[in-house]
Amino acid sequence: MPFPISKETRRIWARRIKGFWYEFSHNKIGLVGLAILIVYLIGAITADIIVKEDPTKAVFLAESFAMPEWMRMFPQYKDLPLTTKISLNWEVSQNFTSETCSITAEKNQTANAVVVRYSENGSTLQPVRFQLYTNATWPYGPPKSFSSRFSWKAKPGAIDTKSTAGYSIEFLVIDPNGKEYPIWDSDYSQLRLPLPIEPHTVPIRTPARSGYTDVQTLAGIVQERIGIPIYADAGATVFSKKGNYAFMIELTFQPTTTGVEAQNATCVVQLGIGGFNIPGLVYGLLGCDHLGCDLFQQLIAGIRISFSIGILSAAISMFMGILVGVVAGYSGGFVDGALMRMVDILLCLPVLPLLMALVTLYGQNVYYIVLLIAIFGWQGLSRLIRSQVLSLKEMPFIECARASGGSNFYIMMRHLVPSILPVALASMVLSVPAAILTEAGLSFIGFGDPSAPTWGRMLQRAREWEAFGRMAWWWIIPPGLAITFICVAFVFIGHALDEIVNPRLRRRR
Repeated sequence: MPFPISKETRRIWARRIKGFWYEFSHNKIGLVGLAILIVYLIGAITADIIVKEDPTKAVFLAESFAMPEWMRMFPQYKDLPLTTKISLNWEVSQNFTSETCSITAEKNQTANAVVVRYSENGSTLQPVRFQLYTNATWPYGPPKSFSSRFSWKAKPGAIDTKSTAGYSIEFLVIDPNGKEYPIWDSDYSQLRLPLPIEPHTVPIRTPARSGYTDVQTLAGIVQERIGIPIYADAGATVFSKKGNYAFMIELTFQPTTTGVEAQNATCVVQLGIGGFNIPGLVYGLLGCDHLGCDLFQQLIAGIRISFSIGILSAAISMFMGILVGVVAGYSGGFVDGALMRMVDILLCLPVLPLLMALVTLYGQNVYYIVLLIAIFGWQGLSRLIRSQVLSLKEMPFIECARASGGSNFYIMMRHLVPSILPVALASMVLSVPAAILTEAGLSFIGFGDPSAPTWGRMLQRAREWEAFGRMAWWWIIPPGLAITFICVAFVFIGHALDEIVNPRLRRRR
């Protein structure tokens, strides 16, 4: 099948493209703009690889307003903690035996449980204690908070299902200096809880000391987010210094039956204390917002949205500007006057208040915002195109086409539009920054699409959550610079294109 474009036409277009690139490559401003734009294009292409989900939903990756991780290069920030998960591998410290009661405690690796077997040899009910222990190293300075998940289930074995027992559980942290800090402390020695208990909520008794937050109790799970310092009155904190920390859980069992029912009774206690989650005070390349969300991922996700808004708005504006400008300039008379008066009216309207009202009325959707920006952005181009068409339609080649029987539509599409297209493309490139800035302004004042992670939305959330007052520059400066540089890139490229396509601005080389 023959190629639809002739060989001569392809040669002409190849020569034009080569000549255009020669002119563009000798324009330093244009090359700088192209280099900046290529960086943004790479970010837009790789956005799906870097950002795998909505970055505003991945919360608590670090502390609120966590600084960028590279800030640790400076001496005053070198000990700031990273986001750390401390896993705890518990071991049973010892077994207990008394004259009246025989106790054996062992760890079940597969079930992550502690199996306690006791055999009552007399009538005296003695409390039985045993310990679990582990340790971990903390290599940073004091964090702002930490959290852990504590859950437990207790059930008897098949030997004696009628046995009952009470429990006392104490969870201690021992710092590098050997000082103990109780984190959880619950006393069940007087409750005589019947078995089986599966699952059971442990109502942790919070000590009346400063630094504790309220305990959130769930069925089978107790989760507590504790602020540092835990014991302000003691002048010490958990994870307040570098070093090795020991963790110990002491369980006390209080048998409540004797005789045959207590012989060879078995109690299986399943403890779920996997470790500690410690949010970092530094995170990633650009830190975190007030919810601990990654700001770098939000910045990368905004590249594609900003490109879409700018290019789509500019393309629609160019189409409308070419249509109105060519029709008005070529038709003249009443059509020209009516279209230009409409342009004058639109130019006199206050654009930003109208956009705010229309977005509020019809919905904050990013594609609707693109359409509105395009509707109010083509008037200047239509005036430019009309002035070009007024001079072109008097040229001899237009007269020849008209004399040869060409229709008005044919002359406009075949001769006028290709002639004014380079100027329209240059104007389109220059209108992209205006569209991006308009959307950023709408988002900043709260009229943007709340579901779109745009740079304007980032700045709006920074203003809403007082990032300016907190001097959280890592949340404010990056989106501002991203908007600035992408606008500068299009302005530089548009300036270079204007010099190439406009003979009056073209430089002699």
